[in-house]
Amino acid sequence: MAANGKAALVTGAGKNIGRACVLGLAEDGFNVAINGSSDRAACESVAREAGRFGVKAIVVMGDVGKPEECKRIADAAIEAFGTVDALLNNAALRPNKPFLEMTTTSGGASSMST
Repeated sequence: MAANGKAALVTGAGKNIGRACVLGLAEDGFNVAINGSSDRAACESVAREAGRFGVKAIVVMGDVGKPEECKRIADAAIEAFGTVDALLNNAALRPNKPFLEMTTTSGGASSMST
C-alpha cells in the first residue's frame, strides 16, 4: 500500500509492536509521529529507522492516559504533517504481575475495565 505522504500517529511506538508498526507504515510511505511516554532515546532511534524509508518522522513524547497530553500529541502531529490520516493506539500499561493476578486497582484498570 503506497501512502503517498499520508501521516500516521502511533502511540507506544518506541519498542516492540509499536516500533514494528511505525516501520511498516514508513515502508508503505506514511510520515509518522512516534509517541512514547518515557524512553525518548528509543523513540528517536525508531524515528531514525523510519527516516531511512524517505519519510518524515517526528517524536512526540507524552502520556496518552491524560486527555490534555493527548491533545498536545495530536496537535504536534497535525502541525508537522497538516493532518493525521491514521491513528494506531498501541500504548499500554505493563504492570509487573501476571495477567491473571491483575485487578482494577493493581495498575491494569484502564485495560481491565473495557
